[in-house]
Amino acid sequence: MSLSVESPSTETGVYGAVIYPRVSDASQVTDLGGGYSLNSQERECERKAKEVGAGFTERFIDPGHSARTKNRPAFKDALERAKQPDIKWFVVHRINRFARNVAEAIELYDELLAHGTQLISATEYWDDSAMGRWMLITYFNEAELYSGRLSEDVKGKVMEKVRRGGTPHIAPQGYLNVRKNIDGLANVARIDVDTERAEHITWAFQAFASGGYTITSLQAALTERGFTMRKTRSYPERPISTSALHNMLRNPYYLGIVTWDGKHYEGLHEPLTDHKTFERVQQVLSENNTGGDKSRRYTHYLRGLLYCGYCDSRMSFTHGRGKGGEYPYYFCLGRQRRNGCKQRFLPIFEVESAVERHYATLDRRANDRLPGFEDQVNQLLSTHDQQAEKERERLRRKINKLEREQRKLLQLSYDDAIPDQLANDEQKRITTELTIARTALQKSDIEIGAFTDRWTQLREIARKPHQVYLAAPDELRRTMNQFWFQRLFIRDNEIDREELAPLVRLTMSEHAVQDARTITGFTRPGPIRSTTSDLSLNDETQDAEVLGSSQVLLVGRTGLEPVTSAV
Repeated sequence: MSLSVESPSTETGVYGAVIYPRVSDASQVTDLGGGYSLNSQERECERKAKEVGAGFTERFIDPGHSARTKNRPAFKDALERAKQPDIKWFVVHRINRFARNVAEAIELYDELLAHGTQLISATEYWDDSAMGRWMLITYFNEAELYSGRLSEDVKGKVMEKVRRGGTPHIAPQGYLNVRKNIDGLANVARIDVDTERAEHITWAFQAFASGGYTITSLQAALTERGFTMRKTRSYPERPISTSALHNMLRNPYYLGIVTWDGKHYEGLHEPLTDHKTFERVQQVLSENNTGGDKSRRYTHYLRGLLYCGYCDSRMSFTHGRGKGGEYPYYFCLGRQRRNGCKQRFLPIFEVESAVERHYATLDRRANDRLPGFEDQVNQLLSTHDQQAEKERERLRRKINKLEREQRKLLQLSYDDAIPDQLANDEQKRITTELTIARTALQKSDIEIGAFTDRWTQLREIARKPHQVYLAAPDELRRTMNQFWFQRLFIRDNEIDREELAPLVRLTMSEHAVQDARTITGFTRPGPIRSTTSDLSLNDETQDAEVLGSSQVLLVGRTGLEPVTSAV
């Protein structure tokens, strides 16, 4: 911020001074803030400017900016103005108002001298002699030392606050930074629960822990519930984004833990979830990440599932091109990174056939695994029923509250107690929130039976996995793979080993029941789609259409290994 007056011409021999007051704390802007306020600094600088003979002054003020960096708005403007021919002095209250870094301070000082401008202080003295420059550098060193000690002191206080369970940063969603009078102490910083948002966050952890939501579907559910991010100076209230939701689910602060400098400390704030639920959420997040393979722009229903049986690296899916056309294949990322892996490039039909053969081994183990699945599903259903009832009760309370507001608003409108425009705006808000709440309550009631139906359908998949897998189209094969496996390790053209999914992840998902019905529909007597298990290649083979994949493969005489490494 600059305050300027019209400056005389240098032809008159009158030169001016740039005055630069600065405070780090916005509370020191006025004299009421105590210490070296902007007002007191400005008075002292004006006195010094008159003392050296300045004919006029221009003020550039930075309220609430640290001197650790020169990237201060008014400071940069002051430096530019000080380089003009009619300015002869750059006045500060103390050198630590100018800079707190020795190297930067000397650079800026020499830059001012090069333009004929002298740096002077209202409370400190030096001259142009060698001793004077030594004194100035001493002031610069003192300013840097002061800044360093102040920083250490602040860090020490913050560390002590953290050890005592305090929160040294802005509270995340679901909490509020407040100041209260506690035990006779006034204006004590505390963290309070944001009652408007806390119950939504608690519900989000419980819902995601059930395995019934993805980040995207949970974000949509929270928006439907009416959850919004609190407003800030830069942003109004708004629905939470998927990235912010992901970070929230990973944040141990909701367990009552404060993280500082890479370490965890027990906080004084109230937790919004428990350790069991939080750990379950972390597990589901990790499980849902198994499909994280980007696979060079291309998609395939085995994407994210396959790992190298030689080096345990992820297998990636891509297309190679040769004289015969396009060649979809899987390759080992470890081999690509030159880790010495011996895994060859695997044509798509070989990989698909290997997984199909591996499903045959599941038939012998499926019935043994079903009881464990039943127990997990019953537990998930029980948890969901409890959560659903809590949610329905919350929605009923919200509907009752909104209906009371609606009746009160109507009475106020009849009595002409509020302006018509305000009444109309409030009526629209209440009507919108009522519609959302009533729709959510109706949806919650409908969903109760849907979860049981999902498992009934999915149980058919679990009883005969090989038959169902052979019958299923590509998009539903992906559903089955996620249902059964965490990872499959392939070595050449055979599945070397497996990691079974730690729980029935898709049982509670929104699309699982539709997928299950579609898959079980394919298990009725009828022709099984052609698979790639019996395909063989010889010298007479020119082209072959592989029916096991949604891709058409053109296999030329060069074979299936890419002619040149596409990776």
